Amino acid sequence: MTRILILLVATVALTGCDALLGDDPTPETIRYQVQGDAGAPVQVLLSKEFVSGVTEAGVTEVSLFVVDTLDTVLPVEGDYDISLQRRFFLQVLPLDTLSTVNGRVIVDVDGRNLFNRQGTLPVDPPFRYVYVFNQATTRVIELF
Repeated sequence: MTRILILLVATVALTGCDALLGDDPTPETIRYQVQGDAGAPVQVLLSKEFVSGVTEAGVTEVSLFVVDTLDTVLPVEGDYDISLQRRFFLQVLPLDTLSTVNGRVIVDVDGRNLFNRQGTLPVDPPFRYVYVFNQATTRVIELF
């Protein structure tokens, strides 16, 4: 009996707690893709330095501190390290306001798909996406 207990303790020690508790859900990398009308000019805002909260009216309010701005053309994609902040903000704004831009936005965290939608990328309000680990958000997102 003692040998079995020692063997069990050794097995748990060697395999670690992950085998018992499952994978660590703490996010490390966000991968974003904005596909669509090839060559369509867009402005992409990216941030992991912001605060957000949901109002009583169900609106997610976001206040950005540091923003990476990309004036580019579709398609656009990239990886963002969020291991410290555990948050991600994305805004896609078509720069040609006279034409409609069709697109697909895909967001993955650590290889798991979180968001995958296709449709028109609006100008007003622009497309926005917020990811905050272990915090509620809504689909209606406003910048302050």
